[in-house]
Amino acid sequence: MHIGCDLFILKTVDFLRRRIRKLKAVIMISSNKNSLYWKKILGKWENKDEGFIIDFDSNAIARISDSEKTEIKRWYLSYKEQIILIIKEQKICLSNKEKYTVTFISNNEMILEVNGIKRKWFKIDKKKYEYRLGDMVKNKIFRNKEVGKQYHYDHFVDSIATQYMKRTDKDNQYDILDAIVKERTIDEKFIPPKDILLIHLRTGNVIDDTPFTVEDFLSREIKYNNGYNYVKPISYYQNKLSQIHKLKISSIMLITGFYMDLESSEKSLEYLYRIGEFFNNNGFKVFQRIDFNADDDFVYMCNAKYFISSGGGFSLIIKNIIQKKGGMCL
Repeated sequence: MHIGCDLFILKTVDFLRRRIRKLKAVIMISSNKNSLYWKKILGKWENKDEGFIIDFDSNAIARISDSEKTEIKRWYLSYKEQIILIIKEQKICLSNKEKYTVTFISNNEMILEVNGIKRKWFKIDKKKYEYRLGDMVKNKIFRNKEVGKQYHYDHFVDSIATQYMKRTDKDNQYDILDAIVKERTIDEKFIPPKDILLIHLRTGNVIDDTPFTVEDFLSREIKYNNGYNYVKPISYYQNKLSQIHKLKISSIMLITGFYMDLESSEKSLEYLYRIGEFFNNNGFKVFQRIDFNADDDFVYMCNAKYFISSGGGFSLIIKNIIQKKGGMCL
């Protein structure tokens, strides 16, 4: 669901004044995906009575296996199914003609009801898996790390990163990535309007896991602890205004995903609001796409006609694919 900038600003001002708990509820409604519950369920859960293990990964794949790690069933959860399964806990989700209901007892216990049969599951893998599409594409050094190729094969089975690495072990093969994007552009929801400018904002840990204020990030380029600049200041966008106006673009979509839990993302939300406010004050309608699946965001942005990147490998790869496809990167 996309909302106009006026409504976006009102909602943002409202939830920035509330406690973090209230903040989460608003942002999740506007993100078309309840990130808190989705992240809460990520990882491996065990049904001790029968020895089954179910693994939810961040690409919306659920796999159930026995104690011998033999896969018994796998099912894909669409966005609609994710919302019903994870957010609207007591409603029915149809996937492979089965009915699923999730009820959380605590952070580490849940009841999964399948076709009316309730079973208690315990979380056995509390690690938050980190998806690194940009790193897996840009350098073999990253693919050979502990969180590299095998890590993605294990935890992101059907991801773009895994598809890429199964097709090549070379760096920056944009023909392969472009082919994967085309394969995943399965309907119109993966194609942005041609008259809208997409802006990728790198938020999450690069903002929230630092001592800097939002005002610091807006006023100058700040390097993260690895020496790279990910978060762009207002001047970065000011320098592009005249070019944007010449293209007669009237609408802008801000796209971002939180790489930490939402309760830790207050500064990211404020940064998002301030960038939206800047463009609104300069005469643009502002929409947002927040915390969608990373691969879906990647495909959506790669199909853009107009694009502004942030810092980081993920955004740079998108920029290169857009240019390869004949789009314009400002």
